Amino acid sequence: MVRRMLAGVVSVALVLLVACTGPQAILVVIATSPSPGATFEQGETIVFDAAVTLTGGNGNPVGVAFQWVSSQSGVIGTTATFSRNDLPLGTHTVTVTATDAEGRSDADEMTFEIIVAAGPTVEPRILFTSYRFGGDIYSMNPNGSNPTRITLDPAWDAEASWSPDGARIAFSSWRDGDSEIYVMNRDGTGQTRLTSNPAQDAHPTWSHDGTKIAFERDQEIYVMNADGTGLVNITNNPAIDIEPAWSPDGTKIAFASFRSGSNYEIYTMNPDGTGVMNLTNHEKNDRDPAWSPDGTRIAFSSERAASFNYEIYAMNADGTGVARLTNHPDGDTDPTWSTDGSQIAFVSNRDGNDEIYAMNADGTGLVNLTANPSDDREPCWSP
Repeated sequence: MVRRMLAGVVSVALVLLVACTGPQAILVVIATSPSPGATFEQGETIVFDAAVTLTGGNGNPVGVAFQWVSSQSGVIGTTATFSRNDLPLGTHTVTVTATDAEGRSDADEMTFEIIVAAGPTVEPRILFTSYRFGGDIYSMNPNGSNPTRITLDPAWDAEASWSPDGARIAFSSWRDGDSEIYVMNRDGTGQTRLTSNPAQDAHPTWSHDGTKIAFERDQEIYVMNADGTGLVNITNNPAIDIEPAWSPDGTKIAFASFRSGSNYEIYTMNPDGTGVMNLTNHEKNDRDPAWSPDGTRIAFSSERAASFNYEIYAMNADGTGVARLTNHPDGDTDPTWSTDGSQIAFVSNRDGNDEIYAMNADGTGLVNLTANPSDDREPCWSP
């Protein structure tokens, strides 16, 4: 009888204990800001916020500690809500971890991108190399007016390329004894050498976010950070790989290569050198790839109409839809698209020396922009 009474007391106590404690509570954290996939300009303030709850139990979490970790920058915050405006360019995967006073923990993750801030609105300009004073970089209005000399060094400066925001210019120069890659402000100030190698470094092109520059060295394509660090050979092929051109969305680099063994072809690849694809597949030389601003077309020069006579062509980004745009017995090379994609500038010696011409994107409306007795080459239309 006593045993039955004791057993009854124990059963009641267990029932009361379960009733008081309830089922096991689970801590849940949700990152509510920023939104997954959001894009921010460099320097823009980003608000980070997380909410925590208990599920499967009663009450609210107490003594919660937070830690926010970015794949680019490490720990960036330790509170539920905070803001930052100093995170670096690129894609950030951020994980927020919450831990309460009872040791329960949970994590959530989101990804966002920080891009180059849009610069002040500036009028479109065309960069070009001119031999009026021995080889310098100039810029001019799209109609050829107001040509302005940007570099004044006695050495040869060439192959100028606009940064995506139009604020910076990458170029090659022989001022230190061999061809190296430099950058400068759009007005020619702040000239800085990025490479230092006995090989010839040439033909720079910017990534879509302005964080990297691709260029050619020793017949290979390299990529480096925009400050010259982090150099990587992305082609590593025994054939000649030259003339890189980064796509507007940053996903592809077009280039000319002799890897077919008999002539130059236009190829594309991923920015890490993988996914190489031959776009032209033609027996004659194809060179000088240039992306349209929307990334749907590629202009290039080709000898396919006649050997030793390059003409300007355009094709879809996958190599289809090839269209011939120029038809002249003198060479036409170095195409570059206008800011809005409606025109193409290029180099031709049809008037007795190299001049820069512009035409509509369908090949009509040809105009000589430079009309100077000195050679003018390598146009690059501002973004």
